[in-house]
Amino acid sequence: MVDFVSYTTVDQALVPKTLQNIDVAKQDLLNHLYTRKGERVMDPEFGSRIPFLVFEPLDDRTKREIEADIDDIIALDPRWKLASKVVQDGEHSVTVALRLIYQNITEQELVVEYERDTA
Repeated sequence: MVDFVSYTTVDQALVPKTLQNIDVAKQDLLNHLYTRKGERVMDPEFGSRIPFLVFEPLDDRTKREIEADIDDIIALDPRWKLASKVVQDGEHSVTVALRLIYQNITEQELVVEYERDTA
């Protein structure tokens, strides 16, 4: 198995933190999920449509769009396989609970919350 090493400044005050293997894959997936589609320079197809959908009523159509976007994003990363997903509507957010399998080795839970801007 290949070792992945990366650095992140997310939630780091002064010094970047070194990430390895599953932590790198998790951070990459979160970056993809939290980036709005069209937001990345020179790569307008990168990102997720979910941040644009949080203001829509969470009906069956919107849930299907969110689930399809999750499926598409996870399919792009060969390190992950999707075991299950649950989309829930909160008072000021939409939460996506994922159960993922990392390189057919270990199972991980990942909860992604998209807050609605109320300001």
